[in-house]
Amino acid sequence: MERRSKEVGVGNFFVDVIQKHPAYKKKDRYAGLDLLEPVTRAHAEAILAELGPEWMLWETFRSKERQADLFSRGTTDLQRVGVHHYGLAFDIIRNDAKPGKRPVPTWLGNFSPLVQAAVSRGLVAGLKRKSGKVDFPHVQRIRVLDQWKLFNGTWYPGADYEARLAV
Repeated sequence: MERRSKEVGVGNFFVDVIQKHPAYKKKDRYAGLDLLEPVTRAHAEAILAELGPEWMLWETFRSKERQADLFSRGTTDLQRVGVHHYGLAFDIIRNDAKPGKRPVPTWLGNFSPLVQAAVSRGLVAGLKRKSGKVDFPHVQRIRVLDQWKLFNGTWYPGADYEARLAV
C-alpha cells in the first residue's frame, strides 16, 4: 500500500486523486490532464500552448501494469514505473498532421523546442536513460535525485517545489 507524504502541509495528489481513478491499474496509454498534479498540469498546458499544434500530449499517467507491459515488449528500459505514475511527468511528441486533420503522432524531428520550453519553466526534460537513449519527449517536475523519496512514499512535492531550485 502506498503511504502518504510525511511532509507536513503538503497535499498528496497521488493518494487523493490518482489512486482513486479508474486508470490506476489499466494497461492502456493515458493522456488525460486530470491525472497530472495541478502545477505539473499547468506547465504541460503552457508548453503545449507555446509550441502550438505541431505538438501533442502523448502520455501523462502510467500505471505499474502499463510499465511492466512496455518493459516486457522492449518499449522501455525502465522495469519499474517512474514519475509518470505519480502525476508528475508527461510526454509531448510531434504532431505530423496536416492543419485541420486528425493528429498523427511522431517521435521524429527536432525536440529542442520542447526541451527548451520545459527547462525554461524549471522542469527536467530530455533525460538520458541507462541504455544511453535520450528520452526527448519526457518532461518531469522533480529532479532525478529526488525520485527515490517519491518512490519510497516518504515525499511528494509541494506546489512551491521547482526542480531547478531543489537542493
